[in-house]
Amino acid sequence: MKKYFVTEGNSNNYVGLNYMFKSVIDAKYFEEAKKRFEAQFVNLGELYRLLGNEDGTSTTIILSKYSSPFDKILKAKYPKAKIEYYK
Repeated sequence: MKKYFVTEGNSNNYVGLNYMFKSVIDAKYFEEAKKRFEAQFVNLGELYRLLGNEDGTSTTIILSKYSSPFDKILKAKYPKAKIEYYK
């Protein structure tokens, strides 16, 4: 089973590359998520490239608090994927 943790839209902020806009709290949020989930951490664009036109079979998509607004889009695009949320 493939597992993807969707960090946010199409940004690299989740890995701390954008220091001006990310706080220590956000860094801790993603550090905790990495400890909790054995998943590939991707942004939305990367997820689309990795899954392509698949229907989501045998795929778990974990949405961060920053990517949860995309849940309806992802459910429609990958109807057989299991969607989880991490707040």
